[in-house]
Amino acid sequence: MFKKLRADIAAAKENDPAARSKFEIWLTYSGVHALSWHRWAAFLYRHHLKLLARITSQLARRLTGIEIHPAAKIAPGVFIDHGMGVVIGETAEVGKGTVIYQGVTLGGTGKETGKRHPTVGEYCLISSGVKVLGNIYIGDYAKIGSGAVVLKDVPPHATVVGVPGKVVRIRGSKEGLDLLQETSDPVSTEVCKLRERSFALEAKLDAVTKELEEQRAAGPAAAEQDIERLEEQNLRLAQMHMEDSTRIDRLEAAVASLAKEKEQQDAVSAQQKEQLASLSMENTRLKEELRCVKAALADAEGRAMEAEASKATDASEESASVTVPVANDADASSAACATDEQIHALHEENEALREELAEYMARKAAREARREARRIRRERASAETVPAGTESAEPAETDADADSVSIPVQAGDADTEE
Repeated sequence: MFKKLRADIAAAKENDPAARSKFEIWLTYSGVHALSWHRWAAFLYRHHLKLLARITSQLARRLTGIEIHPAAKIAPGVFIDHGMGVVIGETAEVGKGTVIYQGVTLGGTGKETGKRHPTVGEYCLISSGVKVLGNIYIGDYAKIGSGAVVLKDVPPHATVVGVPGKVVRIRGSKEGLDLLQETSDPVSTEVCKLRERSFALEAKLDAVTKELEEQRAAGPAAAEQDIERLEEQNLRLAQMHMEDSTRIDRLEAAVASLAKEKEQQDAVSAQQKEQLASLSMENTRLKEELRCVKAALADAEGRAMEAEASKATDASEESASVTVPVANDADASSAACATDEQIHALHEENEALREELAEYMARKAAREARREARRIRRERASAETVPAGTESAEPAETDADADSVSIPVQAGDADTEE
């Protein structure tokens, strides 16, 4: 402890030109007294007598005006000049040879836990009123100007000034100018920018004022011209609005007519589909009848062949068999003739149905072509510009002869379709 006390007294003797003797320093220097009390408080804190250590630090604060937490680590040879208002936090560390002036705070920035106070290197100079806050590092031989607020790390051999603190020199300071403020103050820079902006705004204001004065000098004639121009614009806009309304009405009428025409076409298409389905069913029925007739004809031919075979084998009953086969042949020939007539009639009916179906498909294709041509004409007519006040376009003509198609049906059907 006495070795550290001698180192503190030697540092005060070296850094304070007003000190005359070491005995005077030991008796009168509050910084040396505060460090001596701190050595004892730190010893008690390390031996888990924390309450007694805090009492000791508070007593030293009342006597010297310097508050040092018992857990702070301060190396021997640190000099606190004057020292009134100096505050050193719990996790702060100060290297040997450092000089601290009055009003310095080595504190934290909030309620963080762990290492939350700065670490100061060796042989640093911290001027009066400096606030070093947070878990940052101040490099060896660094110098911090008065009133600076340091929130970031400082490299070794650097000079820091300003709020917030900025490095202005590194190994470039001259003797006697270590604590001078940087000539380029950031506040002055911002003030200059604001002045330039105010000059630009004043120039714009002058231009607007000059324009207003010119308009006033023009007199009421210019105002009347502006009013007439605005009235003409309003008339043109009203006329355009009327033309647009007329076009919209015509378009709505055309859309309504197209919708009605589509409904009619859908109804006709449904009827045509029903007619086609009935024709398909009739064709199927005719095919079935044709198949039955062919089966009957094959059966008749088989019976005739059996009769001929029985005639050849049974020679004893020639007369009877001659009579019977003749009758059988007559029946077979008559059945064959009837069958041929039915087949011929079915072929003719089927051919007629095919012709009718082909004619229906041709009329339907022609109707679709005419409908497409009318749609194209309507689109071209709607695309043309119609002058205001003209009559709306007549609705699209309908071709009743083209849209209505007569399809023949069977004689037993009571309804006909278009």
